[in-house]
Amino acid sequence: MLQAVCEVKKADLRNRYRKQRGQIGGLTELQIAGLIAALVVASAVAYGYSTLSTSKAQSEWRLVDGLAAAVRTHWQGQIYPAASLNASLVSNKLVGSLRNDGVSVIYNSYGQTITVTGASSNFTISDPGLASSDCSKVLMSVPGSGYLSVSVNGGATLTTFPVDDTTANTQCAGAANTIVFTAQ
Repeated sequence: MLQAVCEVKKADLRNRYRKQRGQIGGLTELQIAGLIAALVVASAVAYGYSTLSTSKAQSEWRLVDGLAAAVRTHWQGQIYPAASLNASLVSNKLVGSLRNDGVSVIYNSYGQTITVTGASSNFTISDPGLASSDCSKVLMSVPGSGYLSVSVNGGATLTTFPVDDTTANTQCAGAANTIVFTAQ
């Protein structure tokens, strides 16, 4: 009789083990694998958005700095005309691969119109429509040479470069920001 009871208990333990095998804390191995996969996908998406934003800001900075270099090269040693320089930049094919209308409109990464204006010994590049985080990243990218000043949304004129992150975040608080670069 004792042997029969022991056999029943062993069988009961084997059945419980079979039911629990493949489970950890009430979750099956398949459910755990699904949760891990979901976390990996969520992390990749979050990283992708962060990288995309940084990439767009870097692209925007390269666009502005490239335009400034084109203006300096084209008018080297001359006085900048006190007018919009866009038509001259577009007609002389100095905007590179930047999207433009073929006449005088140059578009930034946000589909907004960039305006380049001469002012005798210097020129300005007005870059509108930047999201707050991208505006901050672009503002912090301005080097210490070649740029006289920068202002955001008509606010304070910044003349110390590079701009620190606290100042950049304060200046770029709007949802859509316009940065005006003054260069020579």
